[in-house]
Amino acid sequence: MRKTLLATTALALFSAPALADTYPVTLRVTDSTGATADQSFNIDVSDSGGDSGWLTIPASTLPGSGRSVPSFRVMKHLARLVGGVATSTPVGAPSYPSPSYSFFNARTTCQALGEGYDLITLSQHLAIAHNALAQPANWTGLAPGNGQFIGGYSTIITAANADDAQGYAGVTGAQNRRTWLLSNGSVIWDLGGFLSSSGPVGQWVTCDSGRPGCLANGTISSSWATFFGTAPALASEWSTINNLPPENSDIKPGTYTSAQNVGRIERVWGTSISGLTMGNWTNNVGGVFGIYATATTATPMFRCAGPIN
Repeated sequence: MRKTLLATTALALFSAPALADTYPVTLRVTDSTGATADQSFNIDVSDSGGDSGWLTIPASTLPGSGRSVPSFRVMKHLARLVGGVATSTPVGAPSYPSPSYSFFNARTTCQALGEGYDLITLSQHLAIAHNALAQPANWTGLAPGNGQFIGGYSTIITAANADDAQGYAGVTGAQNRRTWLLSNGSVIWDLGGFLSSSGPVGQWVTCDSGRPGCLANGTISSSWATFFGTAPALASEWSTINNLPPENSDIKPGTYTSAQNVGRIERVWGTSISGLTMGNWTNNVGGVFGIYATATTATPMFRCAGPIN
């Protein structure tokens, strides 16, 4: 029986911080049958920066590779150009497509926000994705591995909502919710699952240094074709991929497959294919681990990341 999440409620205890600048919160999720699941965590408010459009992502170690990802700030919403400035806002839909969203223009736009800011890296995207994967509230069955993981929006691209409780804005189906709860109580919007009238739409990521097949300018080399195979099949399951170098094994969503709505691999590789996107909707399967390689002149969406201080 499909379960639809009807509401989430959170009780924050603000009488005294549990830790410096953190507050204990209990979140209770109730589904359409009346079943509930509780999850407790601390909300970190030490680095709000006065900007509700940005989130703090806790430091983590990625499963598989053991890669350490320091804490960082990231846009809560997909970037929207406001006066030529990349802005995280629920007001108005991301301006898709736009020449400003080509890979190198996206990087330049993020870097213009200040020292330490850049297009989100593959490792940072994966830190968010694996964090979300472990949260009960992001599964239709209210427990990791139970039911389907939230895959994201799957139709046209429209505006988000300033109210995080409105994660179903413009969509139907519990698995298509547009919001993901993270371990520190933050909520991120539109991490994956977009589909436009012209096909799948992902989000640019920078292929970060230290990963096999990543070039200095943030693009990927032809060796990625070796990692994923050169067969022309589209939307392959992660379970079929066995050639990933250990340093890139964190790209896989554990043992989950498209049956759990985590995403698939779109095998599009070639000499002109050097840009990497994540969060794609491919062959009727969405998911934050959906990966797609394309030309750097393509025009998907993006979000920026930056330093804590």
